[in-house]
Amino acid sequence: MKSAFVTGASYGIGAACALALARDGFHVAVSELDPKNLADTVAKITAGGVRAAPVELDLRSLASIERAMTEVLAAFGQLDVLVNSAGAPSARPPSLEMTGAVAYLVSPQAAYITGQTLLLDGGLTSY
Repeated sequence: MKSAFVTGASYGIGAACALALARDGFHVAVSELDPKNLADTVAKITAGGVRAAPVELDLRSLASIERAMTEVLAAFGQLDVLVNSAGAPSARPPSLEMTGAVAYLVSPQAAYITGQTLLLDGGLTSY
């Protein structure tokens, strides 16, 4: 069965994406800064008969991203879809670590881990 990882999935667009993927038969990992905030989304996913994996994730930290990816792969064995719906509100400019985390997500290494190439701009730019 296919699996997906949706960041920022405790409410709003992230939760809607996670639930849509679950309805389409995907096992879904969902993340948030505080995984306790994912209880409602996880309950709705599992009610549809697929597995859910709540994951703590801080997109401002490369170590947190790597840890989350390890947890997702351990839970499902593979990753077919990545939906990044998380935001990191801040009054300050992005840190060097956050810039590095974004660069990692669009790198060949991430494509190797997920088996997918990340498309930005609706597919106009491919990394």
